Amino acid sequence: MPYEPVILGPRYAIRLEDLEAADAIDAECMGCGKRWRIAPHRLHDRYQAYVRLQQIATEMRCAVCDGDSSISWKIVRAAPDGPGSRPAPRQRHGD
Repeated sequence: MPYEPVILGPRYAIRLEDLEAADAIDAECMGCGKRWRIAPHRLHDRYQAYVRLQQIATEMRCAVCDGDSSISWKIVRAAPDGPGSRPAPRQRHGD
């Protein structure tokens, strides 16, 4: 399923509770370029709902290069894809 970037508000104001089930965080290590996608339920396992994502991002560490680099992140949302994922337009009776 493809993901599309979504803006929920200013980065400093977005809390974990603002994420929906279809959302994820795309993160990238600026040191080695390793990328990963983090589902909200994984963050809910470790953090309270009121914690800001910017604070969570400062605590992220890269497992590949041992984490001294900063982590770039953005919020993405799953987008429906393929036939049947969107309802077909309604047809008028008598056409």
